[in-house]
Amino acid sequence: MLTWKHWAGLALCSLIFASCGGRVANIAPEQRSVDAVLSCDHLSGELAVNKKKIDELSGERQTANDHNAGKIAGAVLVPTYILFLDLSDTERREAEALVARNDELERLIAARSCGGSGNTVVAAEAASAGTEVNGTAGNAP
Repeated sequence: MLTWKHWAGLALCSLIFASCGGRVANIAPEQRSVDAVLSCDHLSGELAVNKKKIDELSGERQTANDHNAGKIAGAVLVPTYILFLDLSDTERREAEALVARNDELERLIAARSCGGSGNTVVAAEAASAGTEVNGTAGNAP
């Protein structure tokens, strides 16, 4: 029979191992040392990639929440499942860092008169697809 000491020990172990289900955050720096030498195409390309990554992180968080729900239900049969819940805010922190990086990229694009952030992103995506935007192949000045 489980006593209160067993339950207290299980609760303590759960708190200690609560982070086992998550992954290490990969936080993007807001500024990089190569920012000064990046071309308009590089800046707009990085901006487009970051926006796509933010969307992927949102989907990753939803998947983790779905898995957590299954682990909680499975914990009724196998109590150790509770140790592998992903209770981290890794995706949120990564997305916030990417938003801050995108703000910096937008500032750099505006400072270099690259043709506006929206047009530049569209042009970068068009250039990677091989299509033309406004008579150009996505090349910014």
